[in-house]
Amino acid sequence: ARGFWGSFCTFLYIFVHFCIFISILTHIFPSAASPWPSPRGSPRWQAAVAPALVRNGVRLRGNRLVVPRDGLYFVYASAAFAGGRCGRGGAPRRPLRLAVSRLSREYPRDVPLLRAARSVCPAGALGGLWAETLYQGAVFQLRRGDRLAATASAGRFLDLHGAGQAYFGVLGVD
Repeated sequence: ARGFWGSFCTFLYIFVHFCIFISILTHIFPSAASPWPSPRGSPRWQAAVAPALVRNGVRLRGNRLVVPRDGLYFVYASAAFAGGRCGRGGAPRRPLRLAVSRLSREYPRDVPLLRAARSVCPAGALGGLWAETLYQGAVFQLRRGDRLAATASAGRFLDLHGAGQAYFGVLGVD
């Protein structure tokens, strides 16, 4: 058994490293004034909503996050959806989807990094209001100049009314 001090030292080690890594955080939000989805199925991200969180060389260019240097990055995205009754046009017929893709020099086409999907209404369901949140995140080895994009389906059901309902970001971890 590690005991109290072993556990405390482990916690302290993780906490200190987390504080160091958090310094390369980028976190952006969709613009409430722009339609979701845009013609290509991606929200128009807006770094100005949280300018203090866009730093250390990560840029928002062409509606994509651009990686400033080679390294390990925690990539994450979230989207909240809400709607009315199942079976009456108040829910999407297809599953809700959220994806993050990478465009790089090695692969000239978008390569999926993360995908999440969830069905809102099971077959025959006629329940009341529904709400779902899709969140995903994982660590990837990325290269300088890689461009990341987040896309979502069922744009008319996207819930942008609360703060932090939809976001997309990257966190350097090395």
